[in-house]
Amino acid sequence: MVRFLTRSSSAGLLCVLAAGCGPGPRDEATQGPPLLPSAPASASEDDPCGASALSALLQRTDSPQIRASVAQFAGGDPVRWVRPGRAVTTDYVPERLNIVLDDANRIVALRCG
Repeated sequence: MVRFLTRSSSAGLLCVLAAGCGPGPRDEATQGPPLLPSAPASASEDDPCGASALSALLQRTDSPQIRASVAQFAGGDPVRWVRPGRAVTTDYVPERLNIVLDDANRIVALRCG
Protein backbone atom coordinates (compact mmCIF):
# COMPACT_ATOMS: atom_id res chain seq x y z
CA MET A 1 0.00 0.00 0.00
CA VAL A 2 2.84 2.38 0.82
CA ARG A 3 4.34 1.75 -2.59
CA PHE A 4 1.10 2.86 -4.30
CA LEU A 5 0.82 5.92 -2.09
CA THR A 6 4.32 6.98 -3.10
CA ARG A 7 3.54 6.50 -6.77
CA SER A 8 0.28 8.43 -6.42
CA SER A 9 2.05 11.26 -4.66
CA SER A 10 4.75 11.31 -7.32
CA ALA A 11 2.17 11.31 -10.09
CA GLY A 12 0.30 14.16 -8.41
CA LEU A 13 3.49 16.15 -8.01
CA LEU A 14 4.36 15.61 -11.68
CA CYS A 15 0.91 16.87 -12.69
CA VAL A 16 1.35 20.00 -10.61
CA LEU A 17 4.82 20.63 -12.02
CA ALA A 18 3.67 20.00 -15.58
CA ALA A 19 0.82 22.47 -15.15
CA GLY A 20 3.31 25.09 -13.99
CA CYS A 21 5.48 24.52 -17.05
CA GLY A 22 2.64 24.53 -19.53
CA PRO A 23 1.89 27.26 -22.01
CA GLY A 24 1.22 30.56 -20.36
CA PRO A 25 1.18 34.15 -21.50
CA ARG A 26 3.79 34.61 -24.19
CA ASP A 27 5.83 37.70 -24.72
CA GLU A 28 6.00 39.50 -28.04
CA ALA A 29 9.23 37.80 -29.08
CA THR A 30 7.69 34.31 -28.93
CA GLN A 31 4.29 35.07 -30.41
CA GLY A 32 3.54 34.06 -33.94
CA PRO A 33 2.53 36.69 -36.42
CA PRO A 34 -1.00 37.98 -36.32
CA LEU A 35 -3.42 36.64 -38.86
CA LEU A 36 -3.03 38.76 -41.95
CA PRO A 37 -5.34 38.94 -44.90
CA SER A 38 -4.13 36.78 -47.77
CA ALA A 39 -4.02 39.80 -50.09
CA PRO A 40 -4.83 43.52 -50.01
CA ALA A 41 -8.61 44.01 -50.01
CA SER A 42 -8.51 46.40 -52.92
CA ALA A 43 -5.86 48.72 -54.21
CA SER A 44 -6.72 52.36 -53.92
CA GLU A 45 -4.96 55.49 -55.03
CA ASP A 46 -4.08 56.27 -51.40
CA ASP A 47 -3.00 52.69 -50.54
CA PRO A 48 -1.82 50.84 -53.68
CA CYS A 49 0.25 48.29 -51.72
CA GLY A 50 -2.36 47.48 -49.07
CA ALA A 51 -0.30 48.76 -46.14
CA SER A 52 -3.41 49.76 -44.18
CA ALA A 53 -4.45 46.08 -43.95
CA LEU A 54 -1.24 45.31 -42.05
CA SER A 55 -1.69 47.74 -39.17
CA ALA A 56 -1.71 44.76 -36.76
CA LEU A 57 2.04 44.48 -37.41
CA LEU A 58 2.85 47.89 -35.91
CA GLN A 59 5.10 47.61 -32.85
CA ARG A 60 5.68 43.88 -33.48
CA THR A 61 9.26 42.63 -33.55
CA ASP A 62 10.57 41.53 -36.94
CA SER A 63 10.79 37.74 -37.23
CA PRO A 64 10.97 35.07 -39.93
CA GLN A 65 7.30 34.25 -39.30
CA ILE A 66 6.24 37.85 -39.83
CA ARG A 67 8.36 38.10 -42.97
CA ALA A 68 6.78 34.93 -44.35
CA SER A 69 3.28 36.26 -43.64
CA VAL A 70 4.10 39.59 -45.28
CA ALA A 71 5.56 37.85 -48.33
CA GLN A 72 2.40 35.77 -48.67
CA PHE A 73 0.26 38.89 -48.25
CA ALA A 74 2.24 40.80 -50.88
CA GLY A 75 2.11 37.96 -53.40
CA GLY A 76 4.57 38.92 -56.10
CA ASP A 77 4.67 42.59 -55.21
CA PRO A 78 7.95 43.91 -53.81
CA VAL A 79 8.49 44.35 -50.07
CA ARG A 80 11.32 46.48 -48.68
CA TRP A 81 12.44 46.20 -45.04
CA VAL A 82 13.96 49.53 -44.03
CA ARG A 83 16.34 49.55 -41.08
CA PRO A 84 17.65 52.65 -39.29
CA GLY A 85 20.73 54.11 -40.92
CA ARG A 86 20.44 52.02 -44.08
CA ALA A 87 20.34 53.75 -47.43
CA VAL A 88 17.29 53.21 -49.62
CA THR A 89 16.59 54.30 -53.15
CA THR A 90 14.27 57.25 -53.65
CA ASP A 91 12.41 55.76 -56.59
CA TYR A 92 8.67 55.50 -56.09
CA VAL A 93 7.09 52.12 -56.80
CA PRO A 94 3.41 52.39 -55.80
CA GLU A 95 2.89 48.67 -55.24
CA ARG A 96 6.03 48.25 -53.13
CA LEU A 97 5.38 47.82 -49.41
CA ASN A 98 7.98 49.55 -47.22
CA ILE A 99 8.21 48.21 -43.69
CA VAL A 100 10.18 50.57 -41.46
CA LEU A 101 11.96 49.14 -38.41
CA ASP A 102 13.39 50.95 -35.39
CA ASP A 103 16.64 50.25 -33.50
CA ALA A 104 14.89 47.55 -31.44
CA ASN A 105 13.82 45.75 -34.65
CA ARG A 106 10.16 46.70 -34.15
CA ILE A 107 7.89 47.66 -37.04
CA VAL A 108 7.15 51.37 -36.69
CA ALA A 109 5.68 52.28 -40.07
CA LEU A 110 4.08 50.72 -43.13
CA ARG A 111 4.14 52.72 -46.36
CA CYS A 112 3.65 52.26 -50.05
CA GLY A 113 6.35 53.42 -52.41
